[in-house]
Amino acid sequence: MKPVFVAMLHNLDISEPLGSGDKINDELRITNDRSVIDSLVQPGRRPVLGSMEVASLLSGAPVVFAEGDVPDNMTPQQHLLARLYEVQSFLMTTWMFQDNAINCEIGFLFTSTGASSNFVAHLFSTARGEKPVTTLSREQPS
Repeated sequence: MKPVFVAMLHNLDISEPLGSGDKINDELRITNDRSVIDSLVQPGRRPVLGSMEVASLLSGAPVVFAEGDVPDNMTPQQHLLARLYEVQSFLMTTWMFQDNAINCEIGFLFTSTGASSNFVAHLFSTARGEKPVTTLSREQPS
C-alpha cells in the first residue's frame, strides 16, 4: 500500500467536477469527486479520523491528495509536513487569480503502519480581512 496524503480545502468551491483530480505538481492533485475522496479515506482508515472529520472530507468540498512513497531520508511525519507546505504554496498561488481566503486546516498521511495528522499554522483571509467562499474554475479568466 502506497502512503496516501489527504487534506480538505476550506472556503473553496470549484465550479466543475474534477474527476480523478487535476495536477498541482508531479504528485499532488486536487479533486472534488466524492467517489475519489471516498477511495482515499477507506473505511479501515476512518476510525483514526473520527466521524466529524470523515463527514467533512466526504462532504464534496475540494481535497488535495497524493499517493507516493515517503522518501528514505524522511519520517512519515516529516513527509506529511512537507506535503502541507506544498499545499500552502499552492494556496498562495491562487491569489494570482483573485483575492481569496482558501485555507487548509489539517492534513493526514496514511501508511501501512498507521496514520499521522498535522497542520501548518496559517489563516488566509482576503485583503479586507474577510473569509468568503471563493469559486475557481479550470477556465479562470486571466
